[in-house]
Amino acid sequence: MISRTCAILASCCVITLTACSGGTGPSSGEAAISSMTTSSNEAAPDNSTYENEEWGYRFRLPSNALLDETSTKFPDSFGGTHLVQFTYAGNTYEVRGVRTDNHENIEQWLQDPNTQKAGKLSEYDKTIIDGNPAYQWKQGLITTFMFDDVVFEISGSEEGAMTVSSNRNDAIFQEFVSSFQMIKN
Repeated sequence: MISRTCAILASCCVITLTACSGGTGPSSGEAAISSMTTSSNEAAPDNSTYENEEWGYRFRLPSNALLDETSTKFPDSFGGTHLVQFTYAGNTYEVRGVRTDNHENIEQWLQDPNTQKAGKLSEYDKTIIDGNPAYQWKQGLITTFMFDDVVFEISGSEEGAMTVSSNRNDAIFQEFVSSFQMIKN
């Protein structure tokens, strides 16, 4: 059995999820609660925090979002490794990552004709994610940034759509991006 473990942290408890494939246990794509530690009798907050130690990041998500670490809605949209996605109110939000040693910064990567996102910086609005320059695509919910040698793509799609959403006012996506932090080692 192959398993990966992540933690969803909340002020009232820590829930450890394990996604499994092969052998016994949950089927691929499902997350099982393998442990839960309660620290108080407080009600669960509206948001939880997802943390991925392997790739070194964390972000807030709605506490009742459906978390999936094994599948991807956009298999060809980035060319990187699918890291995690969550579904909330029918909409899907995703993080992908690709390691690169050929680019010194995100601007070079976005403009490189050998990457799937090659284009002009004028197609993006510049922003910041955890102190790192980032670029929000003007036509939809895709934000891209680089940390160390990894390019991260954060995206969102509306219910039933197989492409990214063009609704740049999506409050869940805005919270997802604004809460995205790199874990400092």
